[in-house]
Amino acid sequence: MPSIANKKTCSIKGLVPLQIRRHSQYKSKLLETKFGGNALISWEAAGPRIIYASFKTKKENIKLNIIQCYAPTNDKDEETKEGFYNKLQTLCDKRREKDMTILMGDLNGKIGSDNSGYEEVMGREGLGKINENGEMLADLCAFNNMIIGGSVFPHRRIHKATWVSPDHRTENQIDHICIGRKFRISMQDVRVQRGADAASDHHLVLARMKMKLKKREVKRSTRTQYIVDFLKDRVTKETFRLTVRNKYEATQDLLDEGNLDIYTQWQQIKEMWTSTCSVVLGKKKSQQKDWISADTLNKVQVRKETKGAQKILDRLKTEVDAKLRYHQAGFRKDRSCTDQIATLRIIVEQYMEWDSSLYINLVDYEKAFDSLDRDTLWKLLQHYGIPNELISLIRNSYEDMACRVIHAGQLPDSFMVKAGVRQGCLLSPFLFLLAIDWIMKKTTKYRRNGIQWTPWSQLEDLDFADDLALLSHSHQ
Repeated sequence: MPSIANKKTCSIKGLVPLQIRRHSQYKSKLLETKFGGNALISWEAAGPRIIYASFKTKKENIKLNIIQCYAPTNDKDEETKEGFYNKLQTLCDKRREKDMTILMGDLNGKIGSDNSGYEEVMGREGLGKINENGEMLADLCAFNNMIIGGSVFPHRRIHKATWVSPDHRTENQIDHICIGRKFRISMQDVRVQRGADAASDHHLVLARMKMKLKKREVKRSTRTQYIVDFLKDRVTKETFRLTVRNKYEATQDLLDEGNLDIYTQWQQIKEMWTSTCSVVLGKKKSQQKDWISADTLNKVQVRKETKGAQKILDRLKTEVDAKLRYHQAGFRKDRSCTDQIATLRIIVEQYMEWDSSLYINLVDYEKAFDSLDRDTLWKLLQHYGIPNELISLIRNSYEDMACRVIHAGQLPDSFMVKAGVRQGCLLSPFLFLLAIDWIMKKTTKYRRNGIQWTPWSQLEDLDFADDLALLSHSHQ
């Protein structure tokens, strides 16, 4: 929201003055952010008391019009005040009904808290009693279908008074921010910001707005550039000179006839030079500056792949988790290998207490992730009821997968990898779990193995992701 500075000039970081034109007695200024400057369409000063600016917004064909003004005081003669409001009305007439218009500044008018007769223009949150200038402001707003923002929002008295007398005994609300009724919902609050007065007897009035300004589109230059550095070469320079001279002699006959107008003659001369530059020197190719490093792009790509893999993994777990054996605790929701270690420790302690035989066979697959057959893996995904679209996504990610290995400081040609799952991929551990689960189901399906876990069931193994602990009460 553009800010206001009246009577005194203050320096605010990020704000630049739209007008710094000094007058003998009065000044009206409008400060805007650098971003607002990019959206600026035009501005004009209607005398020393009024400045008018238009901005682009992100809404098509809707502009933001800001009128910043400094009204005559209440004790000025009627002619001066009428002249001011006539100029103000002239600017208001320029606005379109569909545009957002904001009228703000030191209006030197008290509006009071009694809105009788002006219910459509102001609320009952003003200070004091309305005076002549306040009535003129209210009439202007009523005629232009505007609302005085400071009279609508409830605040403490110190956040309403905009002017303080030199003896600090009198306070008035004479600085106002008004907005068109159509855009009243865009104005979310109006209040005084004390302490930002910059040695002025006026307090800063802030309006919190909800609006979007549009950046001005900067058109790139389409001028053709030629590689003039080639002229440093003696041979190229001589070739360029001879070519220009030959084309000039060929063009001279047409120019001497006098039948061509000045524009056509200029086009002939221009064509002579541009064609010579294109043929002899060549056009300079524009090279866009890299605004993002290759390392950052790689990290962005890895992050995208990780997020995509996480979504697929969440769906896989939803489809498959209930079908996996309860013996497996790795990479499963609400399960962990730490729980398996605690379970195994309890089993060992109980067998020692009962003085019973317990045999534990620890299985660690060699190159487990690298030795998994992919064709078998795709069949296992179908076996566990994974939707075909997910299988296709996973399968496509493994198509034409290649690796390169640095050897003796050299990077040889890449080679195809046709087996195993990717190291470091979020999906790889869960895909391997499916293979382990299917193997253990087939192994324990028709044989009664393991230790007695409950009166009706056996515990054949405890699985720690790709590591297994096979349990038995006998050596066989």
